[in-house]
Amino acid sequence: MSADLQQTIFSLIKKILLEQSVAPTDMTLESRIGDLGMTSMGLAELVSALEQIYGVDPFDDEISITDIVTVRDLVFAYKRYVHA
Repeated sequence: MSADLQQTIFSLIKKILLEQSVAPTDMTLESRIGDLGMTSMGLAELVSALEQIYGVDPFDDEISITDIVTVRDLVFAYKRYVHA
């Protein structure tokens, strides 16, 4: 798993949580995004930021945004297209 991609996702999640006045907790790949305090609007902002950075929208017939439960799920969705 790409450390750069993973680090970017971790950093963006922390940034968005802080913007939502949610204190980031210890985050792992197994952390459930909802349990971190991320709202659906926060997730939309995260996906938009990742699309701007990497130029891809990884959600298609194979993986839906509703399939994303953990941080690992999100990293995996982008890993299919990003070789950072």
